[in-house]
Amino acid sequence: LSPTIAVLIVSCPCALSLATPATITAAIGRLMQEGIVVSRTTALESLHRLELLFFDKTGTLTEGKLRLQQHTVIDPARDQQHFQVCSAIEQHSEHPIARVFTAFESSLVATEVQNTPGKGLSAHVDSTRWYLGTPEYIQEQTGQALASSLRDSYRGQTLVVLAHPGGIVALYGLADTLRDEAPALISWLKKRGIRTAMLTGDQQDAAELIADEVGIDQVYAGQLPADKLSVVQQAQQHSSGKKIVGMVGDGVNDAAVLAAADCAIATQGAAALASAGSDILLLTPRMSAIRTAIETADKTNRIIRQNLIWASSYNLLAIPAAAMGYVPPWAAAVGMSLSSLLVILNALRLKKRQA
Repeated sequence: LSPTIAVLIVSCPCALSLATPATITAAIGRLMQEGIVVSRTTALESLHRLELLFFDKTGTLTEGKLRLQQHTVIDPARDQQHFQVCSAIEQHSEHPIARVFTAFESSLVATEVQNTPGKGLSAHVDSTRWYLGTPEYIQEQTGQALASSLRDSYRGQTLVVLAHPGGIVALYGLADTLRDEAPALISWLKKRGIRTAMLTGDQQDAAELIADEVGIDQVYAGQLPADKLSVVQQAQQHSSGKKIVGMVGDGVNDAAVLAAADCAIATQGAAALASAGSDILLLTPRMSAIRTAIETADKTNRIIRQNLIWASSYNLLAIPAAAMGYVPPWAAAVGMSLSSLLVILNALRLKKRQA
C-alpha cells in the first residue's frame, strides 16, 4: 500500500503542468512593468524565433510629428485659400499628415469625402472638387503630372499635392524627426541576426533618407495596404524553417499587414484598428521596448525548457524509486511540493528587471 500511495503522489504532474503557464505569466507581468502589453501569449514564442522584422516609417521609426518644411503655390489665385481647403479635407483623415494641415484655421467645410488609403483624399469644398495626396494620386485623378524639376526641389521630403480638375494648386514638403533610439535598435537586431526592412506608403526618396539614417538596407516605398500585405506574405512563404516574419506599425494603413504578420507589434498611439490585429502593444514611446520584449521572450523560452527538463527528470527518477519502495509517501509529498516550488521560483526570475 505504501509504495502505491507514493507512486500516485510522485506521478502527479504538478511541476510539469506549471512549467509553461507559470513562466509565461511571469514574463507577461515583467513586460507590463516596462509598458509592453502582450495580447496573445503565442507572441513570446514568435519573438524568440523572429527572422525578419518589417517597420513602418511614419509614426514608427519617426516621431510621426510631421511639420511643413516648405510649400509652393502654383495657382496665385488660390494663394489665400489653399491652406483652408487642405484643413477642411484633412479633418476627415486619421493619418499623421492630417495634423499638419488641421493646425490651420478654416471656415470651409468638406463634403462627399473619399479617402483612398495610401494615396490621398478627394472632397467637395466651396463648390469645387479637390484632390489632396501623392503626386501619383493627383495624376491618376486629374491627369496633371508634376514636373520633374518641382519633384527634385522636394527631394527627401514627403510631398503632398493639392489640385482640382483645372490643375495643380500647391505643393507641400513635409519632414519628420527620426526616433532617437531607432538606429540603436536596428543595429542590435542586425547583431542578433534579425533582418530588417522598411515598408511604407511614403515616396521612395523620403523613405530612403530615413532608412539610411536608421541603418535599414531594404526599403519598400510607395506601398498601398494591399501591397504591404503582399510583401509580408511573400516573405512568409520564403522564410526558412520555423522562422517568424514580424511587423511593427501604427496606422490604419498597417492594420491588414499587422493582422497577417506572424508577430505584430503596435507602437504607442497606434490606431485602434492596428492595435486590434497586433500581438504586442507598446504603451511607451521607447523603441528599446522592442529589444526588451525580444530579450524577455528569449529568456522565457529558456526557462520553460529548464522547467520542463527538471519536471520530466524528477518524475522519471522518482516514480521507479517510489515503485520499489525507496520513497515513503511523506517523502513523495514533500518532493512533489518542492519540485513545483522550484519550477515557480525559476519562473519568477523573469520578474527581475534587467540592468
